[in-house]
Amino acid sequence: MQSYPPNGTGFEASRTSLGSDEESNKKGGATVVDMRDITRTPSPTPSESEELKKTNLIDWKAMGRWKFWIRREWLWYYVICIFGLVLVILFTVFHDKIVRWLQPAANWMHKLPFGWLIPIAILFVISFPPLFGHEIIGILCGLVWGLGVGFAIVAVGTFLGEVGNFYAFRYCLHGRAEKWERTKIMYACLAKVVREGGFKIALIIRLSAIPGHFTTAVFSTCGMSIFTFAIAAVLSLPKQFITVYLGVAMEQSENGGGSRTDTIVKDIVIGITVLITIGAMWYVNTKLNQAKPAVIYEKRKARQAKLMAEAYAKGNGSSMSVTFNPNVSEAEIPLTAHAASFDGSAYQQWDENGRAVGYAPDPSIFVPVPRR
Repeated sequence: MQSYPPNGTGFEASRTSLGSDEESNKKGGATVVDMRDITRTPSPTPSESEELKKTNLIDWKAMGRWKFWIRREWLWYYVICIFGLVLVILFTVFHDKIVRWLQPAANWMHKLPFGWLIPIAILFVISFPPLFGHEIIGILCGLVWGLGVGFAIVAVGTFLGEVGNFYAFRYCLHGRAEKWERTKIMYACLAKVVREGGFKIALIIRLSAIPGHFTTAVFSTCGMSIFTFAIAAVLSLPKQFITVYLGVAMEQSENGGGSRTDTIVKDIVIGITVLITIGAMWYVNTKLNQAKPAVIYEKRKARQAKLMAEAYAKGNGSSMSVTFNPNVSEAEIPLTAHAASFDGSAYQQWDENGRAVGYAPDPSIFVPVPRR
């Protein structure tokens, strides 16, 4: 008994021909696409699998291996990090000298009628990354204006800088943020958490240890309203209290002022601020881990949709075909093809006397193809 079809080749309903292309015609066969490969959700990539195994924002296990740090593609990052490390070391070693060197200028601003506007303007300018120096300005404000007025100056300058950052990212860097959301898993997770959490999660993220400039970029590109962002930014301003207090402590250590009770109260406020920051960071980390599987699943479905679109386009067997989009009407298909559709070829035109009068685009007519 002979099996059917001959040569033992059974018919597989999951494998179907989607037309032919130039390469397959040379070999005398049709392009065959395994429908099982594009109708099921693709498996996670190795990088996505690694992300699913992580339970923290920082992968301490990976950072413990030397191969994590030695990468050729990170050469420029090494240069920048070394330069930044040198600046940090110099700032740490000569911190007091830098502040003392800037103190005469701060005293001069303090004597001006509207001198407090100068540190506010400086804080606004340095709020745009990659500039830095908030800590120095905060310490100087505490050293010259005291705790109350100094904190008010730092709070106003920080708030205006964050609002400026918000609009800068929304209108100037929106495309870059969308690219990060497509390519960077943790950024996509943070964006998803922000969209679903609303004001509550915005405030908690602002109170966490995540840099404020980074969170501002996420908020502005995730559709958050300026009103919600402004309230969250105002309620998170007590984080600036610590740097102002350091300036006040430096001034009191020199003059011997300040009672023991004031010192205890200020230390308690700093301790509470630190605890709130740690708790907020733990909560944000938990939310990011909860959102990670859904984000990676969406990326897998996006790859599946891309594979199906490519298979359908290849199945039409013509460069004139238009990929099906259920949200677009068939009436929007152009009736004339562009010359670029035929590798830039043009069509010679002749007048009634047989003389060449120039070239014209492809006169072919698009015919809607039934979608099955």
